[in-house]
Amino acid sequence: MIRIYSQRNFSRFIRERSIVLIALILVTVFASCKKINFEGSPGTLAVFNALDDQINLYTNFSGSHPFNYSTASLIRNKEFQPNNYRYKIDRAPLPLALFASTDTLPKDEPVLKLDLDLKAGDTYSLFVYGQKDAAKHLLLKDLIPGVKEKDSLVWVRFINLSGFPNISFNIAGNDPGALVSDLAYEQNSGFLQLPADHTVFNYVFEVRDKSTGSLLFSLTTERINDYTNLYNGWFNRPNTLVFAGIPGASGTNAPKLFMMANR
Repeated sequence: MIRIYSQRNFSRFIRERSIVLIALILVTVFASCKKINFEGSPGTLAVFNALDDQINLYTNFSGSHPFNYSTASLIRNKEFQPNNYRYKIDRAPLPLALFASTDTLPKDEPVLKLDLDLKAGDTYSLFVYGQKDAAKHLLLKDLIPGVKEKDSLVWVRFINLSGFPNISFNIAGNDPGALVSDLAYEQNSGFLQLPADHTVFNYVFEVRDKSTGSLLFSLTTERINDYTNLYNGWFNRPNTLVFAGIPGASGTNAPKLFMMANR
């Protein structure tokens, strides 16, 4: 009887250990399927900070907290630096937590925490806007126009992240809404193609309240046809003009157009 009892215990021991081993293998398999590394074909993610009240943001791609703020990328409010605010995508899903520059203690919560489902080789723009305590975001997959030989063009995309429910865009001197007749809140126009040959010195883009036709803001481009400049931010380049701010506000929250370079 003692020998039979020992065999049963041994058989139970083997079964239990086998179940544990199979479970560990399955967890490993599922974990490896869940995370994808973009080897040899990374994408890019550009982040534009359009939050109200001039809030700057720290980026955290580690998926853990606390982290080292001294080495984190700081995204300044309502400005875009192509070399600093565009990030390489090397895996999916991509964890991203954005912390206000004033909230750097271990107990502080992020303004926004995302797991971005991105694709290898693609280009994305992430817009963060609204109030700090109720931040919103909009993720766009960018279809960047290609440049052909001897092209003299600019491409402009408009996006409405302001408190105005409906706005329109035109070039100064043209009818209201001639470029974009009606752009609702949180919507974008897609890239519009405009000439940039020797006859075009600059463009003055006007944004208007759709319901009243009143001018809300105008932005003048710089040296579109200046072919001698080492870096021309407009000629043969795509840009997004972000309309952000609070209706009726002044100072840092005044409704304005802000430029985001897409290449």
